[in-house]
Amino acid sequence: MKEILRMHTKRVVEEDVEVEFPFYRKSEYDFDYACDIAFTKVLTKTTAVTITIRHNGVFELETRDRLDLELDGSSIDFLLGRGRHTSSKEEFDAALKKLKDAVNAIS
Repeated sequence: MKEILRMHTKRVVEEDVEVEFPFYRKSEYDFDYACDIAFTKVLTKTTAVTITIRHNGVFELETRDRLDLELDGSSIDFLLGRGRHTSSKEEFDAALKKLKDAVNAIS
């Protein structure tokens, strides 16, 4: 599904961007001692699911139904999964498989 979003970002007051849902983004959080990686599937302009794989093997699952891509204020590359935040369905599905495998190991 394609939709036009009016983005309010740090660098640009307003910018119209055509977006096709779902789309994916990746965020790497580097610390001096380790790196956490978050994989996000953005389903609509208000709904997203994020799987974070922490450096110590801990998984976090976050669902958001009040996301506001248009008024977030973050960089447009981060919001739309572009540049260094580029990801794919395959990367998200691989993170989801790791999360499912961890849950299945304790059930």
